[in-house]
Amino acid sequence: YNGFTPDHYVFNDAVKVHGYSGVARNGTVYTLATECDAALNTDGVAFTPISATFCQHDMTWSSYLPVSASIRRVATRTGNFWFDTASYHDNASAAVPRWQDELPAL
Repeated sequence: YNGFTPDHYVFNDAVKVHGYSGVARNGTVYTLATECDAALNTDGVAFTPISATFCQHDMTWSSYLPVSASIRRVATRTGNFWFDTASYHDNASAAVPRWQDELPAL
């Protein structure tokens, strides 16, 4: 949808999911790594490096900044595997079948 997945966070007066607005296209989904709190796409839309998979609540910019900084600190100390989608999968035989269920609600 205008170059974003529906659950990707964009900044437009607040940090919130992009949703299903705009032109939908099927194609390759890319993983973008950045040390920035947000970046601009070619249309000038500010977007963040996280999605609703991580946090399912809209945030003000001032609330988002500490979350972004915390994620960078964890990655700096433990490695970037957190951002590799191959590190996660749903597994019916696991104690917690969906990895997202292990994340505390934010």
